[in-house]
Amino acid sequence: MSPLLALSLTATVWGQSGDRKDKEGDVQAEIWKQVDVPPAPILSPQESLETIQVAPGFRLELVASEPLVNDPVTIA
Repeated sequence: MSPLLALSLTATVWGQSGDRKDKEGDVQAEIWKQVDVPPAPILSPQESLETIQVAPGFRLELVASEPLVNDPVTIA
């Protein structure tokens, strides 16, 4: 086994180990309760395109929308 492959596998295993268990009495703060998330309206494809800003010289085109998002799409 090459050293590079062994190193990458070690890093993967280490990353998959997850969080350590809390010590008895420690409580993790529920930060998500402090975040005010504004409602996100459902937009049509055309309305969505109008909300996106692109740099000069670039353009944005619709590739897939309902019901095509349920089917596989390939982009080249």
